[in-house]
Amino acid sequence: MEESIITTIKNADRYFAVRQFSDCKDKIVFYFNKWTVWVLIEERRIITAFYLRYENIEEFFEERNIQYGLSENCEKETYIEVKKNENNKYAKFIRTVQDGC
Repeated sequence: MEESIITTIKNADRYFAVRQFSDCKDKIVFYFNKWTVWVLIEERRIITAFYLRYENIEEFFEERNIQYGLSENCEKETYIEVKKNENNKYAKFIRTVQDGC
């Protein structure tokens, strides 16, 4: 499992910022080859990693009713796709984590 986590973080080709009801904290999801690694930004720690049984990650979000567009008040679970070359806190975090692997 550890090897899958490192491979997913290093080689991720899609990234998502996710906000959930449970804690209203931002998580970055690294996605590669149907593997996801969820990293809590504030604490800089991996909170979960798993292989998706779905065709794509959007199906996973849809089944769990996680909607596109980050909510400000956490009234609903939401996500956005992040591009690694953007100039925002999410993209900077992604680059930092990948450089650290």
